[in-house]
Amino acid sequence: LTVSLAGGGTADFSANANNVALLNGTGSGTIKVNNGANALQLGTFAATQNVDITAAGAIGTSAAATFNSLTANGASFTQAAGNTYTIAGTTNVTTTGAITLNAAYNGTGNTSFTSTAGNIATNAALTGDNVTLTASTVAGQTVTTNAAVTGTTSVNISSSAALSDGALATITAPSIGLTSTFN
Repeated sequence: LTVSLAGGGTADFSANANNVALLNGTGSGTIKVNNGANALQLGTFAATQNVDITAAGAIGTSAAATFNSLTANGASFTQAAGNTYTIAGTTNVTTTGAITLNAAYNGTGNTSFTSTAGNIATNAALTGDNVTLTASTVAGQTVTTNAAVTGTTSVNISSSAALSDGALATITAPSIGLTSTFN
């Protein structure tokens, strides 16, 4: 599905569950999609577009993209290798399963990834203003940083298990919070 919003506005496909395999956007404005429990690949979007996925199964990326903001709620979120994301505004990704970032995620606004029952792994650089990685809802959830995590203002990482990092991982921000409820 390619949504063209030449004059801005909102394309709202959230009233009922859809089954969109691949979502792309052109123009400006907001694209809002409820994909039910169906898998969804995010393609390319215009630099001023806002993407709001109200529900989906597994969410993945099929291309590098630059756009204004991303809000996504799904079963999982996987950013494929080579699919660098550049987000000017906010990012709020919430899943019930794993979150895996395999390409650079360049946010300039608040950047938040939350898994309520899965693990989070950053395998490429992650940046934002206030960066938050949360996997602490149920016992045994992990957050693993295998690459640099940088916050202009802050980085906060919470896990219900051990926090771990790769040899090349650094966490950089004026304020850093690391929380593990691992016993």
